[in-house]
Amino acid sequence: MCGGDPTGQWYEETICAEEGFGHLKQSIISDRSCRGRVSLVGVDFSSTLNLDSMNTFARTATTMLHWEMVWDASCLGAALHATVPPAAMPTACADYAKKIITDDSLPFTSGMCGMTPDGTACVCQAQYFWSTQKSGTYHALNGYLTFNDGSRLGYCVKGSKMSIRDPNGPFGPVVENLQLRPLF
Repeated sequence: MCGGDPTGQWYEETICAEEGFGHLKQSIISDRSCRGRVSLVGVDFSSTLNLDSMNTFARTATTMLHWEMVWDASCLGAALHATVPPAAMPTACADYAKKIITDDSLPFTSGMCGMTPDGTACVCQAQYFWSTQKSGTYHALNGYLTFNDGSRLGYCVKGSKMSIRDPNGPFGPVVENLQLRPLF
């Protein structure tokens, strides 16, 4: 990272997952024979980072990922580790809806499922929510912000924009692009 003077009140502009979201899709269902669809359909993100000249900071960030999944009987069977005949699709779909919010191995914090009108697929809407609120002290050196809790972010300031790279983001390494809040 390139460093620079990080002091100021920064707010979010964009967020980018360096590895994309493929590893999250893989954690949802690993059976390669499943022809279902998993799509990231929306991202809500907000972040503020205040860094003052006395080396104190305050950070708030929230991220909500919105997913849609469409599973046929083979996919539901793989997800539930069971055989799902067509007549059992509604029950299996309801079981998967419960699994979305109770299975700690899945990356969701909420969700719901329902059958397609023709009864051949289970359609699920699921969300992943992550938030953090921290404050304390920081030190900026050689393109890294090191915080009193031991966490470390790479950063680069160019004019009124700053990029920070968090190697331990909520879904893998992420880069946040921040804008300096103008002083009035």
